[in-house]
Amino acid sequence: MSKNGSDIMAWMVRDWNWPYLALFGSLVGVALLFPISSLIGYAWTLLFLQMPIYMLHQFEEHDEDRFRLYANKLFGKEVLSRRATFLINSIGVWGIQLLSFYSACFLSAGLGLIAIYLTVVNGVLHLVPALRQRQYNPGLATAVLFFLPLGVFSLMEFSKTTSATPQEHLLAGLVSVLIHLGIIGYVRSQLHKV
Repeated sequence: MSKNGSDIMAWMVRDWNWPYLALFGSLVGVALLFPISSLIGYAWTLLFLQMPIYMLHQFEEHDEDRFRLYANKLFGKEVLSRRATFLINSIGVWGIQLLSFYSACFLSAGLGLIAIYLTVVNGVLHLVPALRQRQYNPGLATAVLFFLPLGVFSLMEFSKTTSATPQEHLLAGLVSVLIHLGIIGYVRSQLHKV
């Protein structure tokens, strides 16, 4: 990686500025929502909205390194490094959502469901532990306020408008669950490291 590239990564990861970039990206996405919605229609606007809402969620979750510190404290050791947390969120969220959007546009509209299911599954994975432990976890507020109601509503509307098939729902749900299981598997592998 070039010196400039490593400087950028250091600024984003070591100095932990990427959550602020996510917040900025979220605000830009919401600002673009209004002109874009007139061009792409209601259901596609709901699909587009998944990314800025997810980025807002990431800001709540990772501002001041909250989620990583919370997880490490919960497990009693470092199961998430700053680098791993950034890569999970950049590749596992931004990358997957972009891939979902492009696939929906150029392959099959139903593949957009991956981005929506990713939001819903993450919302459930914030809500269930909070109910079980009866305490806040970083990201819970946006999960409850946006992910679950907007995600479920988006699933219904986008499915109806695009005539998504049961197979596309199954694939999208499976991809979303597997991504989250991959993260859980990574955390478990770190628990067993000496």
